Amino acid sequence: MEENRRKSIRVSCRLEVESKTFGQKWFFIYSKNIGMDGMMLTSESSIEKIKKLGIDIDKNIFLSFYLPNDENYVTKISGKVVYVGKKTDSVDGNEVSFVGIKFNEVSGDVNKHLKTFISAMESKVIVSRGDKNG
Repeated sequence: MEENRRKSIRVSCRLEVESKTFGQKWFFIYSKNIGMDGMMLTSESSIEKIKKLGIDIDKNIFLSFYLPNDENYVTKISGKVVYVGKKTDSVDGNEVSFVGIKFNEVSGDVNKHLKTFISAMESKVIVSRGDKNG
């Protein structure tokens, strides 16, 4: 299991991600966070419904999304599903499904755009740290 551990930090972000597994149709799902090595996707659909879309551990997946800092560039990347699970939301009690993706090789362009976005988001997170009551 240690090999599936993240090697880079993740920043929280909600992106609309167009996704597809081999032999399936494209569908939309949202991101919860993203890093240089992968992203966590989240859906209100059940695990069973997600698996019907071909999403399961060790499956390859194709992703396409826009990063907020560069909406003229479509980020296209492939990865491998390393986690599929569900969790109950502590606020409203709804069950939410999570899908962990480990990116395959990242091209130079995609790498550059991800680094720029993650650096910008890290700066915002560092600025917002501080008083836990505010």
